[in-house]
Amino acid sequence: MLVHIINMEGQTKGFIYSPFLLSSLNTIRTTPSIQEIVLSFRGGKRISVWDGGHWAPPGTSLPVSVSTIEVPVPGLSLVVHVVWTAATLNRIFWRKELPYLIIAIFLIGAIAASDAIQRRHRQELSGNRFLTR
Repeated sequence: MLVHIINMEGQTKGFIYSPFLLSSLNTIRTTPSIQEIVLSFRGGKRISVWDGGHWAPPGTSLPVSVSTIEVPVPGLSLVVHVVWTAATLNRIFWRKELPYLIIAIFLIGAIAASDAIQRRHRQELSGNRFLTR
């Protein structure tokens, strides 16, 4: 890997060749919802793809992604791209939103039941008033 030596004005003054082993990055722990991580240079050239718990060659095909997050690696000229698919996004959405949906349905049902009880009570009161006259 080439690391740019940059001066205060942002101009490249030279390079330092700094090899690294991908096996030293095997301590990556990801959630099951993240399928692939792409490690690349800032210019976009892929170094490797983290797929299924191991580093794969840079030419490994990726699924059609809905979105990616790009995070620069501090101190290195590397960028990490985290990719997820529509199915993953859908699964995560429903896992997070389902409890709120259940609560919302329960509250709407409680409000509807309360309204029905109050209407019935009002009808009984108006019927009692009619009988007392």
